[in-house]
Amino acid sequence: MGRTIVYSLILSLILSLAAPAGAVFAMTDLPDETEGLVEIADAVEGVAAVSGDLAEPGGEISTEGGSDLDLQIDSPAPAEPVSQPEPIIDMPPETPVINESDSTNQVAAANGVVITELQTRGVAGATSELVELFNASDNEVDVTGWCIQRASATGLGFSNVTCFNPGDGLAATRLIMPAGSYAVLASDSLILANPGFNYDLRFSGGMADTGGRIRLVDARGGVVDLLGWGGASEYLGSRAAPAITSSQPVRSLHRVVNAGQYQNARDNYRDFILDIAGNSYQAGALYEVTDLCLNVAGIQSVIPEELWQIASGECVDKISINFCPSLMINEVAANTTRQYIELVNSSTVDLDVSGCRLMTNRSSSLSAELPDLVIEPGGFLVIYIDDTELKLTKSTSGTVYLLASDTVTELDQVFYEDLSTDTSWSRFGAEWKQTYSLTPLAQNQHAQYPPCGDGYWRNELTSRCNKIAPPTVLAACRDDQYRSEETGRCRNVTTSRQLTPCREGQYRSEETNRCRSIASAVSTLKPCADDQFRNPLTNRCKKIASSDDVALADCGEGRERNPQTNRCRNILSSAMPTAPFAPEKVAYTAEGLWGWWAFGGVSLLALGYAGWQWRFELGRAANGALRFFASRGKGGM
Repeated sequence: MGRTIVYSLILSLILSLAAPAGAVFAMTDLPDETEGLVEIADAVEGVAAVSGDLAEPGGEISTEGGSDLDLQIDSPAPAEPVSQPEPIIDMPPETPVINESDSTNQVAAANGVVITELQTRGVAGATSELVELFNASDNEVDVTGWCIQRASATGLGFSNVTCFNPGDGLAATRLIMPAGSYAVLASDSLILANPGFNYDLRFSGGMADTGGRIRLVDARGGVVDLLGWGGASEYLGSRAAPAITSSQPVRSLHRVVNAGQYQNARDNYRDFILDIAGNSYQAGALYEVTDLCLNVAGIQSVIPEELWQIASGECVDKISINFCPSLMINEVAANTTRQYIELVNSSTVDLDVSGCRLMTNRSSSLSAELPDLVIEPGGFLVIYIDDTELKLTKSTSGTVYLLASDTVTELDQVFYEDLSTDTSWSRFGAEWKQTYSLTPLAQNQHAQYPPCGDGYWRNELTSRCNKIAPPTVLAACRDDQYRSEETGRCRNVTTSRQLTPCREGQYRSEETNRCRSIASAVSTLKPCADDQFRNPLTNRCKKIASSDDVALADCGEGRERNPQTNRCRNILSSAMPTAPFAPEKVAYTAEGLWGWWAFGGVSLLALGYAGWQWRFELGRAANGALRFFASRGKGGM
C-alpha cells in the first residue's frame, strides 16, 4: 500500500508539472485504493507552485513535511532558429493571458503578426537595438497606424518607439505587410554602426538588458503581441522570457522554431530563447496602396462595380439615389450683377446629374434641383441664382452645398468670404482663389486684378494700368523715295545710270563694263620666229638662248658679269683707297681758343643763375655742414 501511494504521488507530481497551467486530469484510471490520493497530489502541486526553485531549469522541488522526494527537472533544449520558418504553430490548450493587474489589455493574436526577435544591445553599445516582426497568417495585413511601444520592467505606462505610417501621410494611403513577410525595426545606433543595413523602420534605443516590455498595438490601441523579459512585471503566459546577457557574441531573444514553424504558446518563457543574434534579416516587404473607399471595410484599390465614389471621397451603393459621382462645385460668382454657381464633371465618362441638388446657407430649407441632363467629361453646368429660390451672400461669407438626390447626403461644399465686386471664388486644382475673370461654362482663369479700362494696359512689373500710346502716323514718302524697313525713314530710289552705247565695231566688257574693240578681241597674235618664244608677262617674242650662242665679250678690268642678269658691273674693292697726297699736321690757332673762352663764360653765367635761384637751399645746406663738422671737432677734443 505504501509503495502504491508513493508511485501515485510521483505520477501526480510529474503530470502536474508537465501539463499546461489550468489543465485538468481525470483520475478514474487509478486503482480504488488511490481514490483519496487526489487531494495529496493537489497539495504537492500547490507546494511546488509556491517554491521559487521551479522558476529555473534544473531547480529542485521540495515538499513540506520533510519528504525526501527530490525531482531534478531538466528544461528541454529549444530548437535552433531557421531563416525562413513557416507560419506560427498555434497551441490551443493554453489560454492567452497577460499577467498584469490591468485586465483591459487583450491580445489580438488572430491577425498573425508577432514579435520574432528582440535585441537590446549590440557591438555598437547598449542602444544598438533591433525588433523583428513576422506576419504568420495567410493574408496580408493592413498595419497602417500600428506602433511598437516599450516600457521598463516595472513601469506604469508604455511609450511609442516607432509607428507604421505611409510616407505621404494621407488617410487613403495604407501600409500593407504581405503574408509570410518580415518587418525589421532598427535603432539609430545599429544603423550607424552597420552602413548598408536594410530596415523598414528606425527608432532611438533605450531598452534594458535585465528586464523590460515591448508590445505591438494596432491603430485602435489594441495589443497585438507582447513580450516581457528579465524582471518584467508584465508578460504573456506563466513567466517572462530570460534576461538578455551582455556577453560576446551579441545575444538576442528568438522565438522558438519547431519543425520549421514559429511556436506561439502565448507564453513568453516557453516561446522565446536566448541565442546568438541574427546576422541576416529580410526587410523591404512593406508596400503602400491607396484605399479608394475609406468608409468601406477592407482596402479597395479599385472602386467596386456596385459602388459610386462621390466628391467627398466616400463610396456609396448604386441604388435609386443618384449621388452624382465626380460632380464638383467649380465656381461661385456671388458678388456680381447676375449671380451663378458653376458645376463640373471631373470624370472621364458621361454623368447623369438628374435629381442632385444645390443648397446655400441663406436658404437651408430650400434647394435647387439640377436639370435632367447628362454632362460630358470635363463639361460644365451653370445654375443662375435668379432662376432659383436660392440666395447667395455677396460681400460677407457664405457656403454652397452639393447634395445627392436624397437631399441629405452632402457631396461637396465650398465656403467663401469677402469677395470683391465682379469677382468669383474659383477652383484651381486643389486650391480656391478669388479671380476677376468670370468664366461661366469655361475653364477658370486666375486674374489677380480687375481689367484695365479702354485705352489702358496692365504693366506686369508694376501691376498698374498704363495708357496705351497712340500709334505714330508716318508721312508718306515722295514718288522718288521708299521707306526703309530698318530705319523707317524715306530714302531716295536709286536708278541705274544709262551707259552710252558702244560704237560700231566695239563691245562692252562684262568685267570692266567698258567698250572694247571687237577686232582686237578676235585677232590672234603673230607667231614668233623659230628661235624665239613668247614672254608670258609681256606677251612679246624673245630670243631663245642656246649653247650654240656666241660667247659674251669680256667685261674688262675692274668689272664682272652679274650671274643673275648676265650683265657687266663694276667690282667693289674692300681695301681703302690710297690718298694721292701726304696728310698735313693740324695747327692750333687763336680762333680755336676764343671758342673755348665763349663756352666757359656761358657755363659760369648758368651756374651763377642757378646759385641765385637756390641761394636759400644752398645756405641751409652749408649751415648744416658747418654744424656737422663743428660737432665732430668737439667730440675729438
